[in-house]
Amino acid sequence: MPPPRSEPTVPLFVYGSLLSPQVRRIVVGNHPPAAIATLRGFRRVSLHGHTFPGLVPAATVRTRGLLIDVSAAQLRRLDRYESDYYRRLPVTVSGADGARRRAEVYVLSPAYRRLCRPAPWRPRAYEQRHAARGARSARADLAAIRIRR
Repeated sequence: MPPPRSEPTVPLFVYGSLLSPQVRRIVVGNHPPAAIATLRGFRRVSLHGHTFPGLVPAATVRTRGLLIDVSAAQLRRLDRYESDYYRRLPVTVSGADGARRRAEVYVLSPAYRRLCRPAPWRPRAYEQRHAARGARSARADLAAIRIRR
């Protein structure tokens, strides 16, 4: 269920496992509408030992993802879920129409950049091979840290 209209939302740029509708529904707690967006200055990277990616600074790179609107409560839920692997930062993204918009994004924390692999992280491959397991894992992770909808 989307946040009530009167509740303010925060635009969030997603680029990894949250591109998967089934993972996004479990982690966010609903299925918010999504719009294609591009983020400049960051690269999506594979992480050693994980099926989810990280996002690291890379001046000349553009990363495609989705822009979703989340409530303040959903953002707090995401902050807990993303844990210390990620830091949430304000960024500017471009929509499919070229319009620029402020958003939040989770970037890989410097302490975990040692896990970066040279192989790119591919959203389509994740959806085909790992999304179902990722959804089950997300549900278990949320239960372990006692995050409810």
